[in-house]
Amino acid sequence: MMVEESADRKNIVVVSDDKEIKFMAKTMGARHMGIEDFIAPKSRSQRRGNGEALKVELSYIQMHKINQELRKLWLK
Repeated sequence: MMVEESADRKNIVVVSDDKEIKFMAKTMGARHMGIEDFIAPKSRSQRRGNGEALKVELSYIQMHKINQELRKLWLK
């Protein structure tokens, strides 16, 4: 899991509605949020001062690693 490989786990947010994945992220020191909250953040802490939602940008390598993790889970 990418969280395990990270040296700075507190700055990672795991997005999932799966209870086991959320629990694992929490026990490793990462933050977690549900898919609905990620897609349409509602709280002020997830928005910029002007009310716009924060834009999440991932590198190609990060996207590739995420896809690999999901393939492991979904294509067993």
